[in-house]
Amino acid sequence: MSKQQKTNVEVLQKLRSYCAYRERAEFEVWSKGRELELSKEEAEKAVALLKQEGFVDDNRFAELYARSKFRQNNWGKYKIRAALTEKRVGAGIIDLALTEIDSLEYEKTAEDILDGMKSKGKSTEQIFQGMKQKGFEGELIYSLLKKRGLV
Repeated sequence: MSKQQKTNVEVLQKLRSYCAYRERAEFEVWSKGRELELSKEEAEKAVALLKQEGFVDDNRFAELYARSKFRQNNWGKYKIRAALTEKRVGAGIIDLALTEIDSLEYEKTAEDILDGMKSKGKSTEQIFQGMKQKGFEGELIYSLLKKRGLV
């Protein structure tokens, strides 16, 4: 085994550990491979192999990412979509992941955020802007504000 082959095997093992630590998007793994000095082609081959081995799966990553950012960080769908797009996850995969968020739970979370901001004395404009920053849709925010008699 040449020194280059040995190095690539070591890098591949590092990438497996990187993926085993938490779910990763394909682009994150490719970027890590480049960081570990793989050529573009070698990084692509490594990602393909890791996909085949089940270490990398953008569908699984997107679903878990969307669910965790919604439940743990109270992010709205726009912010989740933007973050997944930044990680170069495909639009179809993102759409599918976002459908996994329960619509009733989503609306309840938005209501809770709105009520929390209202209880802190925030103005209607501040509430609207704050919820937009969290990634919630303008139509949803407006309907909740209207429901509460704030607009």
